[in-house]
Amino acid sequence: MINPTSFAVPVRESDRLQALWSYEILDTEPEGEYDALCRLASHTFGVPTSLISLVDEKRVWFKSRRGFALPEVSRADAFAAYAVLAPHEIMVVANLRHDSRFSGHPMVVGSPRFRFYAAVPVLDATGLALGALEILDVNERSLTSTQYDALRDLGGFVMTAMMSRRQALDLTRLPNTDYLTGIGNRAGFDKAVAIEIENARRSGTTFAVLCMDLDGFKAVNDRFGHPAGDEVLREVSRRLKDLVRKGDTLGRLGGDEFGIVLRNGDESSAQALLERIAEGVLEPIVLRCGAQVRVGISGGCAEFDQTQDSAELMLSLADQALYREKRKAVALRLVS
Repeated sequence: MINPTSFAVPVRESDRLQALWSYEILDTEPEGEYDALCRLASHTFGVPTSLISLVDEKRVWFKSRRGFALPEVSRADAFAAYAVLAPHEIMVVANLRHDSRFSGHPMVVGSPRFRFYAAVPVLDATGLALGALEILDVNERSLTSTQYDALRDLGGFVMTAMMSRRQALDLTRLPNTDYLTGIGNRAGFDKAVAIEIENARRSGTTFAVLCMDLDGFKAVNDRFGHPAGDEVLREVSRRLKDLVRKGDTLGRLGGDEFGIVLRNGDESSAQALLERIAEGVLEPIVLRCGAQVRVGISGGCAEFDQTQDSAELMLSLADQALYREKRKAVALRLVS
């Protein structure tokens, strides 16, 4: 995680990072509405530099920038790292040379010799500061009360743009989303496997597909009914999402069957993940009726090689591995 000796860390930092990542905006291409907001900030305040900054784990990345060349800076060197520490306050430094936090900063003592700095945190609905709208000038200055309000409004517009962007992404994903659990469905999963096959052929890298199904799920359905079974599927999906790496693909393949595409993964990493998943899924699940149930999970994996030419083949191989494991488990129970 973050090194607290390099820079101050806001409260609820883990929640803040998860919220930021959920917008899937980091390292994306320029977009007109953000560039327009940057231009508007520069024109409104008469400053040469304006930034829409998103404070990631160890860096600050600029979704839009005006009068600033770098696409990102180290969080330890970023002005915005201080702006997110007080989410509900506008940060204003009339002269950076007179502030001990910034007086020795390379961009203060050297080119472009910034003097004035102001930032409004960009807040999500829960009050977490995902980043900031920043304005900078090479001259010392201050803000009027009207300018404080304008800066606060612009910060709100940035958050509105981010929310609209995420809603648009969600709409494009609906055909590939499982209605019950909110994770990917079979169609989306097949597409993800096909994309990884093409990437692996082109780059020479590998990946793995993990297929899983639940143990003891039918017993829950039989005893408590299908609504309880739906609760279990949603909770298992939530736990799987927490265990899957960023960049991997999780999907519900149907019924109580799940799949994971491990980008740049191999059979050993898939098996290691399966062990963590088995442990996490086995934790008790409390149903709305108050009853407590447990389900297990079994899995099998297939690692890509150049002889595999379709998502169907990869899934078939992983599915065969799953049922080999289930047969082994049955044989062990019979022996014992």
